[in-house]
Amino acid sequence: MQVPWATAQIVVDVSDADLTRYIVFFSPVHVTTGFTLWLFDAFPTVTFHSAGGDIEDVLAFVDFPGVVYLVLAFRHLMVAVLYRDAHLFNGNYSVASQISA
Repeated sequence: MQVPWATAQIVVDVSDADLTRYIVFFSPVHVTTGFTLWLFDAFPTVTFHSAGGDIEDVLAFVDFPGVVYLVLAFRHLMVAVLYRDAHLFNGNYSVASQISA
């Protein structure tokens, strides 16, 4: 299950700290941004939950280790590939049957 960025941002803005930490797991935009910030060692330091809704502030607030973003990015990539394959082949994973059709 993946959550669109707008939905995740609304939940983050109106929720408590625990729900904020978990909704970031399901938002591909937050995960991608977190992975990029971790990869380039560019995490901002924020000690409060800002009302501005900036993605970097939210990621600094939830304070996950960088490896979590790596694992989540891989998970989101696998979900996207499986979703694409399921729609591309309509549930039939035989490439030969698609070529002959």
